[in-house]
Amino acid sequence: MCLDRILLKKAQNGDIEAVEKLLRRYERYVFNTALGFFKNAYDASDAAQEAMIKIYRKIGAFRGDASFRSWIFRITINVCKDMLRKTKEVLPIDDEDFANLQSDSMTPEQALDNKLERARVIDAIQQLDEDFRNVIILRELNDESYEDIARQLDISEGTVKSRIFRARNKLKELLE
Repeated sequence: MCLDRILLKKAQNGDIEAVEKLLRRYERYVFNTALGFFKNAYDASDAAQEAMIKIYRKIGAFRGDASFRSWIFRITINVCKDMLRKTKEVLPIDDEDFANLQSDSMTPEQALDNKLERARVIDAIQQLDEDFRNVIILRELNDESYEDIARQLDISEGTVKSRIFRARNKLKELLE
């Protein structure tokens, strides 16, 4: 995270190359966060791109009250919520969704099963209350530690653990 601080300082001083490096470092994180809100990679990609544009435009306004990662997470989920409100509809899964998650060793049948299962999980995540959805996105899609999740959401680690436990139980129930 030290590199983030250096890049952030340079970016806020107008260094375009630093901005680009910083955005590249968080590209996957933003996409994974958006994927928790949409059933397909196409819409998640649109939301991620919109979030990256907002981050780019507002980087000079970042005050450091929260971590840079938390700030990015907030912007991304707000963009996703806005897009969902505007469309009121999530498009069906298309053939190119989750292609980056497939390995070369998978058969087409395994790849399809994997894709369908992931779509079921994403659909179930979308049905969770916002508090549960946020902790699951951060933990399962972005592989964040309990400590980092607590810091990003400004809640205690105990609350994070409790919400993750309850969210996983609810997901299990939804998927059965």
